[in-house]
Amino acid sequence: MNIVHVWDSLDEFENAARGLIGIHSINLLNGNSVEIKINKAVFDSAYSSLIVLFGGAKKIKDEIAWPGRAFGSFLDEDLPVVAVADSTLKELTELQLGWYTGKPGDSFKDSLTDVFKSLQRMLDKEIIFAGGNGGGFAALEFGRKFKGRASVMTWDAHTDLYDAPPSLVKPFLGAVFGFSRVALEKPDWKKFSMYRTNGKIRTNIISLETLKSPRRLLCLHQITNPIARLNAENFWLGTTGKELTEGENRFGEDRILILADFQKESRGAYARTINNILRTFSRDLSTINIRNLSL
Repeated sequence: MNIVHVWDSLDEFENAARGLIGIHSINLLNGNSVEIKINKAVFDSAYSSLIVLFGGAKKIKDEIAWPGRAFGSFLDEDLPVVAVADSTLKELTELQLGWYTGKPGDSFKDSLTDVFKSLQRMLDKEIIFAGGNGGGFAALEFGRKFKGRASVMTWDAHTDLYDAPPSLVKPFLGAVFGFSRVALEKPDWKKFSMYRTNGKIRTNIISLETLKSPRRLLCLHQITNPIARLNAENFWLGTTGKELTEGENRFGEDRILILADFQKESRGAYARTINNILRTFSRDLSTINIRNLSL
């Protein structure tokens, strides 16, 4: 049974939440409410960082998209994880993925950023923004926005919403922007949508150069996954103007994108790789050493 802690303000949360595991529902002054789920390891002094985990697509029947079913996911239970719920999906229950963009003008991303700042003040630890697919997009975006001590680690991240599966993108555009089903079925639906959404929400992270804030950034992309590969290739092209190659691609000492077959040994091998990296990142604040990450 999940323990739910309800806080009437961010100050109240920051002053009283230390050591409290479970779900935290935090009401902010701007009217937004943020829900996070904290596990025991977050308060363990053995970890110098905490993992802020964003989720990908949820099942339609689920009310809240807890990342990886927090905490019964593929992540090891002893990792220090703060799972973040996407409140847009709670309101727009027909959606499976919201990329944590919020709706135009609702300040949801600013509210989440304020909560992350509060967590860092409370625990005095570096934050590792992490996630896969749509959650990877959110990890990159908040890594870009956050001005505190942070690293980013993603797997198969969507770097452009329009490179994600249309079955997820079209319902999102319809629900958040009110685009009609007819408009979204036309051949030029992408061009139409891009024009109408321009400047209202961020729909892409087109270059590593825009991610100057995070101290370390590591992006994994499964080479046999067409969508993961497309997002990686466009991301790298936007960064360097060059084609992405298989293996390790570096843009500076601690900006690394790896395109590889992480599932070559078995389907579980990819999950083990992700766990190994997050464990190393959580305990070690040094620069990225690929040899130490069990890739």
